[in-house]
Amino acid sequence: MNFLFHSRTWDANPLNERSDGIHTDTEAHNLGFQGAFVPGVTLYEHVVSELLNQGVDWLNSGRASYRFRLPVYNNERVTFSINAEDRSFQVTGSDGKGPRMFGTIGLEEKTLDIDELVPMNPSNEKLGKSEQIGSVLQIEEYFDVNVYSKPNNSNFPNRIDDKVLVPVGKWVNPVDLITTHFDESTTIHRTGKIWHHSPLYAGETMIRKGIITNLTEHNGHQIVHFSVVQITTTGRKLVTIEHESIYRLANVN
Repeated sequence: MNFLFHSRTWDANPLNERSDGIHTDTEAHNLGFQGAFVPGVTLYEHVVSELLNQGVDWLNSGRASYRFRLPVYNNERVTFSINAEDRSFQVTGSDGKGPRMFGTIGLEEKTLDIDELVPMNPSNEKLGKSEQIGSVLQIEEYFDVNVYSKPNNSNFPNRIDDKVLVPVGKWVNPVDLITTHFDESTTIHRTGKIWHHSPLYAGETMIRKGIITNLTEHNGHQIVHFSVVQITTTGRKLVTIEHESIYRLANVN
């Protein structure tokens, strides 16, 4: 589906609102980084906010692919841009090192049918075994109205049709499926694809259900690939996601 939007460039200071794994200064320093990462989905939320505020019906039928190159640190000033001509977006810093994140608006349809598959129980195993490919994971999360009725840092609309919206950065990151089911506390988002089907409203409970599709290595980094469907407990489909995260870096110095 081709959405009509106009090109725009703007500056912002995305905030890290998580307090686990690479999103803590302690863990980031241990891995050789200067500080806690802003979640990749928070950067995506800033892009979605601009599209929504331009009138694009993104939460019902938006779709995009994206890749993360370098971290954005908490409250760091970065530049966002969306380009209507080539239907791309990116996030850049002031260090001249190129995009921290970049992506493309628009994807072919994606179908993921895992409704009948039985999810595993959480384990204390490390990832990395070939027999873990095909593992089905599932968790639920409730989104409190009192939390999401307040203004947010990304200029994400608070309401649609008089219902309180949950900003996408708070619910489209499926990596908690991995950290809940395996002994892997630190993950770094690498690439992803996303297909939106409907908004998530405050006061709803969401089911995340996914399947590990591969475990690979790139330059010594250990990567988990998984596909996810997220729905409400009433059965309304929210989003389909293909996700890659580094769950173990090549070297820790």
